[in-house]
Amino acid sequence: MPRDLDTASLEQAVAEIWCDILDLPVTKPSEDFMASGGDSIQLLQLISRVQSEFGTELSLVEFLKEPTVESVVAAIAAQA
Repeated sequence: MPRDLDTASLEQAVAEIWCDILDLPVTKPSEDFMASGGDSIQLLQLISRVQSEFGTELSLVEFLKEPTVESVVAAIAAQA
């Protein structure tokens, strides 16, 4: 895993980015980014931050298929 994080720590780190961008708490890892109030600009900010902080390519198309913390964590882990 990037930054020597286990899955739970990675989930927490992604959730912190998510919360910072949406200015809302993540209540569960399966919560939908867009349904939580995220817009296209915030979506691009999220992707950029994840790529910057974890050195991971996060595809916009793939993220939109399942826009959740869980899917971001899975994408990061798959590239580790």
